[in-house]
Formats: sequence, structure tokens, C-alpha cells
Amino acid sequence: TVTGVGRIWSMMSPWHDPQYLKRVWCVFEIYVANTQPGVEAEIIMPTDQEEAMISSLKRINTLLDVLSKTSIENAEASKEEDKRNILALVEEKIGFSELNNRVNVLMRQWIVTNLMKVVDQEEEDDAEGGSQGDGGEDEEVERSVKLMRA
Repeated sequence: TVTGVGRIWSMMSPWHDPQYLKRVWCVFEIYVANTQPGVEAEIIMPTDQEEAMISSLKRINTLLDVLSKTSIENAEASKEEDKRNILALVEEKIGFSELNNRVNVLMRQWIVTNLMKVVDQEEEDDAEGGSQGDGGEDEEVERSVKLMRA
């Protein structure tokens, strides 16, 4: 069980349609990991996918669409019995909509955290005399972060 392991890593790839969020066990385990004491969940992503996600900020609607796609009831499982059992448990304990919403909030928080790292790094680079861009891209990232925090 997730609570027995104490830590999970959730691979979000491709960033715009993570396979992780299409597997019933995976959606359920990230929910459990974030609601049970003593369990840590870390979301990870390959560098190329992180770069693609950040560049998507120019298309904020795409990013927001990704953050609202979670649907445990449409997720897949290699064993149909597993899917039925998990869905029955979710329906009984929290409901599909609430679980999906909570996972979407977790994804949004994770993305905001990562985007803030990019903004902080850009500010640090600017302070050190590094990148001397026009600031437009930085402003777009900051605007997107503010939207997602709302």
C-alpha cells in the first residue's frame, strides 16, 4: 500500500497528457499519498517535458486545460477488477468529482511551485547580470502563476 511505502514519485509525461493520470491506480495513489500522514508524494517530470510545459505559458488555456483533465472514472487499469474495486471505494468514501478536483489542485500547486522556481532563477540571473531579455517572457510566466494561484 502507499501508506506502507511512505513515499511515491509520480511521473508526469508527456506534460500535456500525463499517462500517470490515465491509470486508475496512479490517480488513487496520489490522492492517498496527499491525504495520509507520513506519506510523501513527489511529482517528477523529464527536463524536456518541463521545458515544454514552461513554454506553454504563452498558451495559458492549454495549461489550464491539462490541469482539469483528471477523471479517475475514465482511467484505465490492467485488471478490470482493480478498477471496479478502486472506483467503488472512491465513490463510497469521497466521490469521483471530489477526488478529481483534489488531484487537479495538487497538480496546480505543483506547477505553480515549479514555475516560481523558474521566475526566481530568472530574477537571480538578472541580479547577477545574466540574461538581459526584454522581460516579456518573465512577465508572462508571472501572470500565468498568478492566474493558477487564484
